[in-house]
Amino acid sequence: MSPRPDGPLLKSLDVSLQVLEALDDGVPERGISDLARDLGVSKAAVYRILSTFARRGYVAQNPATSRYAIGPRLRRFSHVASGKLDLLSVARPFLLELRDATLDTVHLAVLEGGDAVYIAKEDGLHPVQVTSRIGARCPAHCVATGKALLAHTDTAVLDQLLAAGLTRFTPLTHADPDDFRQELIRIQQRGCAINTGEWRTEVRGVAAPIFDGSGRVLAALGVCSPAPRMPDSRLSEVCASVMDAANRLSTHLGVAPRTDPVREMSHQEGMR
Repeated sequence: MSPRPDGPLLKSLDVSLQVLEALDDGVPERGISDLARDLGVSKAAVYRILSTFARRGYVAQNPATSRYAIGPRLRRFSHVASGKLDLLSVARPFLLELRDATLDTVHLAVLEGGDAVYIAKEDGLHPVQVTSRIGARCPAHCVATGKALLAHTDTAVLDQLLAAGLTRFTPLTHADPDDFRQELIRIQQRGCAINTGEWRTEVRGVAAPIFDGSGRVLAALGVCSPAPRMPDSRLSEVCASVMDAANRLSTHLGVAPRTDPVREMSHQEGMR
Protein backbone atom coordinates (compact mmCIF):
# COMPACT_ATOMS: atom_id res chain seq x y z
CA MET A 1 0.00 0.00 0.00
CA SER A 2 1.49 3.33 -1.04
CA PRO A 3 1.33 6.22 1.46
CA ARG A 4 -0.83 9.20 0.47
CA PRO A 5 -0.25 12.86 1.38
CA ASP A 6 -3.74 12.96 2.91
CA GLY A 7 -3.27 9.67 4.80
CA PRO A 8 -3.23 9.20 8.58
CA LEU A 9 -0.86 11.48 10.49
CA LEU A 10 1.51 10.22 13.19
CA LYS A 11 1.40 13.26 15.45
CA SER A 12 4.60 12.60 17.44
CA LEU A 13 6.64 12.11 14.27
CA ASP A 14 5.10 15.19 12.68
CA VAL A 15 6.11 17.34 15.66
CA SER A 16 9.62 15.86 15.62
CA LEU A 17 10.02 16.75 11.95
CA GLN A 18 8.76 20.26 12.67
CA VAL A 19 11.57 20.59 15.21
CA LEU A 20 14.14 19.59 12.58
CA GLU A 21 12.65 22.01 10.09
CA ALA A 22 12.77 24.79 12.68
CA LEU A 23 16.50 24.15 13.11
CA ASP A 24 16.93 24.77 9.37
CA ASP A 25 15.19 28.15 9.30
CA GLY A 26 18.26 30.32 8.87
CA VAL A 27 19.10 30.77 12.56
CA PRO A 28 22.44 29.09 13.41
CA GLU A 29 21.21 27.66 16.72
CA ARG A 30 17.88 27.37 18.55
CA GLY A 31 17.01 26.94 22.22
CA ILE A 32 14.36 24.71 23.73
CA SER A 33 12.16 27.59 24.91
CA ASP A 34 11.98 29.43 21.60
CA LEU A 35 11.36 26.19 19.69
CA ALA A 36 8.53 25.30 22.05
CA ARG A 37 7.03 28.78 21.68
CA ASP A 38 7.27 28.84 17.88
CA LEU A 39 5.87 25.31 17.45
CA GLY A 40 3.18 25.62 20.10
CA VAL A 41 4.26 22.52 22.03
CA SER A 42 5.57 22.04 25.55
CA LYS A 43 9.21 22.53 26.46
CA ALA A 44 9.21 19.02 27.89
CA ALA A 45 8.18 17.58 24.53
CA VAL A 46 10.81 19.60 22.67
CA TYR A 47 13.44 18.49 25.18
CA ARG A 48 12.57 14.82 24.68
CA ILE A 49 12.63 15.20 20.91
CA LEU A 50 15.98 17.00 20.90
CA SER A 51 17.48 14.50 23.36
CA THR A 52 16.43 11.64 21.09
CA PHE A 53 17.74 13.33 17.96
CA ALA A 54 21.02 14.25 19.73
CA ARG A 55 21.56 10.64 20.80
CA ARG A 56 21.19 9.56 17.15
CA GLY A 57 23.36 12.41 15.82
CA TYR A 58 20.58 14.25 13.98
CA VAL A 59 21.03 17.38 16.10
CA ALA A 60 24.02 18.69 18.06
CA GLN A 61 24.11 20.79 21.19
CA ASN A 62 26.63 23.62 21.43
CA PRO A 63 28.34 23.14 24.82
CA ALA A 64 29.01 26.87 25.08
CA THR A 65 25.39 28.01 24.56
CA SER A 66 23.31 24.86 25.32
CA ARG A 67 21.44 25.58 22.08
CA TYR A 68 20.87 23.14 19.22
CA ALA A 69 21.69 22.96 15.52
CA ILE A 70 21.43 20.44 12.70
CA GLY A 71 23.68 17.51 13.63
CA PRO A 72 26.40 15.44 11.93
CA ARG A 73 24.28 12.48 10.84
CA LEU A 74 21.76 14.69 9.06
CA ARG A 75 24.58 16.62 7.41
CA ARG A 76 26.07 13.39 6.12
CA PHE A 77 22.71 12.26 4.76
CA SER A 78 21.57 15.37 2.99
CA HIS A 79 24.04 18.21 3.59
CA VAL A 80 21.11 20.25 4.91
CA ALA A 81 23.37 22.72 6.62
CA SER A 82 26.20 22.81 4.10
CA GLY A 83 25.22 26.12 2.55
CA LYS A 84 24.86 27.78 5.93
CA LEU A 85 27.99 26.58 7.62
CA ASP A 86 30.01 29.46 9.03
CA LEU A 87 33.25 27.90 10.22
CA LEU A 88 34.35 30.93 12.19
CA SER A 89 31.17 31.29 14.25
CA VAL A 90 30.93 27.54 14.82
CA ALA A 91 34.59 27.29 15.83
CA ARG A 92 34.78 30.30 18.16
CA PRO A 93 33.38 28.58 21.30
CA PHE A 94 35.94 25.82 20.85
CA LEU A 95 38.77 28.34 20.47
CA LEU A 96 37.69 30.12 23.64
CA GLU A 97 37.39 26.86 25.55
CA LEU A 98 40.86 25.76 24.45
CA ARG A 99 42.32 29.18 25.31
CA ASP A 100 40.81 28.99 28.80
CA ALA A 101 42.12 25.45 29.29
CA THR A 102 45.69 26.25 28.23
CA LEU A 103 45.88 30.01 28.95
CA ASP A 104 47.85 30.32 25.70
CA THR A 105 47.08 31.89 22.31
CA VAL A 106 44.84 29.76 20.08
CA HIS A 107 44.70 29.93 16.28
CA LEU A 108 42.45 28.53 13.57
CA ALA A 109 44.39 28.22 10.32
CA VAL A 110 43.81 27.13 6.73
CA LEU A 111 46.27 26.05 4.06
CA GLU A 112 46.97 28.41 1.16
CA GLY A 113 49.77 27.26 -1.12
CA GLY A 114 52.74 26.59 1.11
CA ASP A 115 51.47 28.76 3.96
CA ALA A 116 49.28 28.33 6.99
CA VAL A 117 47.01 31.38 7.22
CA TYR A 118 45.40 32.39 10.51
CA ILE A 119 41.67 33.00 10.00
CA ALA A 120 40.73 33.28 13.69
CA LYS A 121 42.58 33.90 16.93
CA GLU A 122 41.98 34.13 20.65
CA ASP A 123 44.68 35.86 22.69
CA GLY A 124 46.15 33.97 25.61
CA LEU A 125 45.68 35.00 29.22
CA HIS A 126 49.32 35.23 30.29
CA PRO A 127 50.95 38.69 30.31
CA VAL A 128 53.56 37.53 27.78
CA GLN A 129 52.24 35.92 24.60
CA VAL A 130 53.43 35.07 21.10
CA THR A 131 52.73 37.97 18.73
CA SER A 132 50.39 37.10 15.85
CA ARG A 133 47.45 38.49 13.91
CA ILE A 134 44.51 37.27 11.87
CA GLY A 135 45.55 37.06 8.23
CA ALA A 136 49.20 36.35 9.04
CA ARG A 137 50.92 33.73 6.89
CA CYS A 138 53.43 31.23 8.23
CA PRO A 139 55.48 28.60 6.34
CA ALA A 140 53.29 25.53 6.68
CA HIS A 141 56.10 23.01 6.90
CA CYS A 142 57.47 24.39 10.16
CA VAL A 143 54.48 25.54 12.25
CA ALA A 144 52.12 23.19 14.07
CA THR A 145 48.92 24.27 12.30
CA GLY A 146 50.57 23.99 8.90
CA LYS A 147 52.01 20.55 9.59
CA ALA A 148 48.63 19.32 10.86
CA LEU A 149 47.08 20.48 7.58
CA LEU A 150 49.81 19.04 5.37
CA ALA A 151 49.59 15.67 7.11
CA HIS A 152 46.04 15.33 5.78
CA THR A 153 46.12 17.26 2.50
CA ASP A 154 46.03 15.84 -1.03
CA THR A 155 49.17 14.04 -2.15
CA ALA A 156 49.47 16.34 -5.17
CA VAL A 157 49.55 19.42 -2.94
CA LEU A 158 52.26 17.90 -0.78
CA ASP A 159 54.31 16.77 -3.78
CA GLN A 160 54.18 20.27 -5.26
CA LEU A 161 55.34 21.81 -1.98
CA LEU A 162 58.25 19.39 -1.63
CA ALA A 163 59.27 19.86 -5.27
CA ALA A 164 59.56 23.60 -4.67
CA GLY A 165 61.92 22.97 -1.75
CA LEU A 166 61.55 23.51 1.99
CA THR A 167 63.34 26.45 3.58
CA ARG A 168 65.32 25.71 6.73
CA PHE A 169 64.59 28.47 9.26
CA THR A 170 66.23 26.90 12.34
CA PRO A 171 68.34 23.79 13.01
CA LEU A 172 65.09 22.02 13.99
CA THR A 173 63.27 22.64 10.68
CA HIS A 174 62.32 19.49 8.75
CA ALA A 175 63.74 20.72 5.44
CA ASP A 176 64.71 17.39 3.88
CA PRO A 177 61.76 15.96 1.86
CA ASP A 178 62.17 12.40 3.16
CA ASP A 179 62.54 13.62 6.74
CA PHE A 180 59.45 15.80 6.33
CA ARG A 181 57.37 12.91 4.99
CA GLN A 182 58.33 10.88 8.04
CA GLU A 183 57.30 13.80 10.26
CA LEU A 184 53.87 13.84 8.59
CA ILE A 185 53.50 10.09 9.22
CA ARG A 186 54.26 10.69 12.91
CA ILE A 187 51.61 13.42 12.99
CA GLN A 188 49.01 11.11 11.44
CA GLN A 189 49.82 8.39 13.97
CA ARG A 190 49.91 10.74 16.95
CA GLY A 191 46.86 12.79 15.99
CA CYS A 192 48.50 16.17 16.54
CA ALA A 193 51.41 18.18 15.16
CA ILE A 194 54.16 19.63 17.33
CA ASN A 195 56.45 22.56 16.54
CA THR A 196 59.39 22.69 18.94
CA GLY A 197 61.05 25.75 17.42
CA GLU A 198 61.14 24.91 13.72
CA TRP A 199 60.28 28.41 12.49
CA ARG A 200 61.28 30.57 15.44
CA THR A 201 63.36 28.92 18.14
CA GLU A 202 61.61 30.88 20.88
CA VAL A 203 58.11 29.65 19.94
CA ARG A 204 56.49 26.24 20.35
CA GLY A 205 53.08 25.04 19.25
CA VAL A 206 50.67 22.11 19.05
CA ALA A 207 47.83 21.68 16.51
CA ALA A 208 45.29 19.15 15.29
CA PRO A 209 43.23 18.97 12.07
CA ILE A 210 39.55 19.88 11.68
CA PHE A 211 37.49 17.75 9.27
CA ASP A 212 34.05 18.11 7.68
CA GLY A 213 31.47 15.35 7.26
CA SER A 214 33.06 14.14 4.02
CA GLY A 215 36.41 13.59 5.72
CA ARG A 216 38.05 16.59 4.05
CA VAL A 217 40.45 18.62 6.17
CA LEU A 218 39.06 22.14 6.58
CA ALA A 219 41.42 23.84 8.99
CA ALA A 220 43.74 23.25 11.92
CA LEU A 221 43.24 24.26 15.54
CA GLY A 222 46.42 25.12 17.39
CA VAL A 223 47.95 26.49 20.58
CA CYS A 224 51.22 28.42 20.56
CA SER A 225 53.35 29.64 23.43
CA PRO A 226 56.77 31.05 24.25
CA ALA A 227 59.10 28.04 24.35
CA PRO A 228 59.91 28.23 28.10
CA ARG A 229 56.20 27.92 28.91
CA MET A 230 55.79 24.76 26.79
CA PRO A 231 58.57 22.38 27.89
CA ASP A 232 58.70 18.77 26.73
CA SER A 233 56.94 17.71 29.94
CA ARG A 234 53.85 19.76 28.98
CA LEU A 235 53.47 18.56 25.38
CA SER A 236 51.38 15.48 26.22
CA GLU A 237 48.87 17.56 28.19
CA VAL A 238 48.56 20.24 25.49
CA CYS A 239 48.24 17.64 22.72
CA ALA A 240 45.41 15.96 24.60
CA SER A 241 43.55 19.27 25.03
CA VAL A 242 44.03 20.33 21.40
CA MET A 243 42.99 16.93 20.00
CA ASP A 244 39.90 16.84 22.21
CA ALA A 245 38.79 20.31 21.06
CA ALA A 246 39.56 19.53 17.41
CA ASN A 247 37.68 16.21 17.50
CA ARG A 248 34.62 17.81 19.11
CA LEU A 249 34.63 20.65 16.58
CA SER A 250 34.93 18.13 13.73
CA THR A 251 31.99 16.20 15.19
CA HIS A 252 30.00 19.45 15.26
CA LEU A 253 30.84 19.87 11.57
CA GLY A 254 29.57 16.44 10.59
CA VAL A 255 32.26 13.90 11.44
CA ALA A 256 31.06 10.74 13.17
CA PRO A 257 31.92 10.95 16.90
CA ARG A 258 35.05 9.12 17.99
CA THR A 259 34.83 6.54 20.74
CA ASP A 260 38.25 7.61 22.04
CA PRO A 261 38.55 11.31 21.17
CA VAL A 262 41.72 11.86 23.19
CA ARG A 263 44.69 9.60 22.55
CA GLU A 264 47.42 9.51 25.17
CA MET A 265 50.86 10.49 23.95
CA SER A 266 54.13 10.51 25.85
CA HIS A 267 56.34 13.50 25.25
CA GLN A 268 59.09 11.12 24.14
CA GLU A 269 56.89 9.99 21.24
CA GLY A 270 56.10 13.61 20.40
CA MET A 271 59.79 14.45 20.16
CA ARG A 272 60.75 11.48 17.97
